[in-house]
Amino acid sequence: MQKNLSYTENDMLWYWFVNIAGIGLQTRKVLIDHFGHPGELPGASHTLLSSLVRPGQLAALMSSYHPEEAAGGLCRLQESGTSFIHWESENYPEKFRNLPCPPYGLYLRGRLPDPKIPSIAMIGSRRSTAYGRSVARDFAAGLAGAGVQIISGLAEGIDTESHRGALMAGRYTLGILGGGIDTIYPRENFNLYMDMYQTGGVLSEWNMGIPNKAGLFPMRNRLISALSDGVFVLEAALRSGTNITVDQALEQGKTVYALPGRITDVNSMGTNLLIREGAVPVLSLDDIIGQLELAGFVTERKGRAGRETGRPGEMIDGAGEAAGMLTEPQKQVLDMIDEQDPVSFERLMRLGGFDTGSLHHILYQLEVHGLISQPVQHLYLKRCANLKKYGLQAILK
Repeated sequence: MQKNLSYTENDMLWYWFVNIAGIGLQTRKVLIDHFGHPGELPGASHTLLSSLVRPGQLAALMSSYHPEEAAGGLCRLQESGTSFIHWESENYPEKFRNLPCPPYGLYLRGRLPDPKIPSIAMIGSRRSTAYGRSVARDFAAGLAGAGVQIISGLAEGIDTESHRGALMAGRYTLGILGGGIDTIYPRENFNLYMDMYQTGGVLSEWNMGIPNKAGLFPMRNRLISALSDGVFVLEAALRSGTNITVDQALEQGKTVYALPGRITDVNSMGTNLLIREGAVPVLSLDDIIGQLELAGFVTERKGRAGRETGRPGEMIDGAGEAAGMLTEPQKQVLDMIDEQDPVSFERLMRLGGFDTGSLHHILYQLEVHGLISQPVQHLYLKRCANLKKYGLQAILK
């Protein structure tokens, strides 16, 4: 099992340390602050360890050190296409080192953001409106086209559309998960996860097989804010998990941006309150790009086709080129979708005779190309402006 393992003995020690059952983030920090390195733990005295951890944790520490098991775990990661990054790895993100409880081990598929390029976290409600999803997608495409890396949590709603917008621009996006590196939530984001894995990155501080749990999401959120150079909130209710990320961003000294909304909209009450409390209101891309440039970041002021990126709302050229190369099944599905009356996933299955997995993939690709939208989850409409713009009028009904 170990013959192709590219990890070192030091990697195995860190892998063992971050996977000891019952040892959480705070206890790991206590141990590292005291001993400096996990390699000091196996030989440490029982008396000293018992003064630092609880009895149950002490038993786990004393019985869990098996180098061959650590090597096997690392080998399984390698075979799955997952990299293990620890505190002493060359590519460990520097932005994590000052966190009160930093992650001492990370699991990565794809690649990390370039620390020399600005990153913006885009977050918001899972129960987002059609307007919020559309704006998230367009702003993400515009920011990404201006050279900004997009970070979010791969959850449904605003997160999903932010990642999709960056992919529409043909640029980098990173998803940070609230469960194990192989955990996809919601399941409908499987294709999005795979695209990000291939062209961007997916990151977690949890090993394979760890399910998504409510208590893990706030811990995940601190990584989203820490890795970004600013946090953009697009929709949020007054009581929302998004507020945890905002609080962490403020504690970390990050700029918070917010999308204004109508005062009667539940999903705008949180963002409007953030603006009242000092968040930067975002009316155009320049509200974010200008702030990044004032902070010393270099951005690409023009889109990939030389167009100004001061306003969102237009599909970028890379997606248009892809739209001109639709497959026959994609054209068939697009022809069944109307521009005014939403059609359901179930009806598309009946009309087209597709299986569930194939139809999910086709609809996902059409959304990434900006040719359809979901005003409500699992209901689909054509985006006619993009069809006309890229010469697909024949598909318009």
